[in-house]
Amino acid sequence: TNVQNLEGIERLKNLRTFRIDYGRNLQSVKDVNECEHIEMVIFNNCRKIDDFEQIEKSPDRTVLHTRFPG
Repeated sequence: TNVQNLEGIERLKNLRTFRIDYGRNLQSVKDVNECEHIEMVIFNNCRKIDDFEQIEKSPDRTVLHTRFPG
């Protein structure tokens, strides 16, 4: 994917699981905080994310950020 941020994701009211694999240009994921309905978020090998730690922790949400070597 070529998206750089997740602006507008809060409008997807039926979205429960969100996954991006190899988001080579994804830099900002803070908009996930606006999505109270999302239960699982997975960022797989999205190396440019610079605000991952800003995602609010919630007991009702699982957030994973994995990186593969190379």
